[in-house]
Amino acid sequence: MTNYSLLGSWVRRFLLDYLVGERNLSINTRSSYRDMLVQLLSYVATKLKKPVDRLEVVALSAPAVRQFLLYLEQDRHCTTATRNQRLGGLHALAKFIGENSSEHLEWCTQIRLIPFKKATQANITYLNKPEMDALLAAPDRPQALTTMDKAAD
Repeated sequence: MTNYSLLGSWVRRFLLDYLVGERNLSINTRSSYRDMLVQLLSYVATKLKKPVDRLEVVALSAPAVRQFLLYLEQDRHCTTATRNQRLGGLHALAKFIGENSSEHLEWCTQIRLIPFKKATQANITYLNKPEMDALLAAPDRPQALTTMDKAAD
């Protein structure tokens, strides 16, 4: 009989049934979610001094998740975008568990209330007209080398 308070069966169903079967997400997205869970479960298990296979759903409390996100930024030097990506995967897990287990609705709500951080976006720079003209007027390097080789003969 499956113990629905333990996290292991939920993680398995999330990775195999939900991400693959229902959502048909790409292999890269599934790998990203899997890697996030490996990091998170290892982090929480270490903090609670429990084996990973004995962690319960509620062990991933909102304060524990916030500490994990802080750990990613400060200790692992991850960018805000990486932090938000990990949090997005965790929100997806919380939504999945909440939809399938009414006893975990409060937990799901607490996890999904953790906000994403605002991240600065890189400015997209464009070439101005003189720069574009200079780029287009530049000789084709392989062709220029061939012409120079012929001149040397």
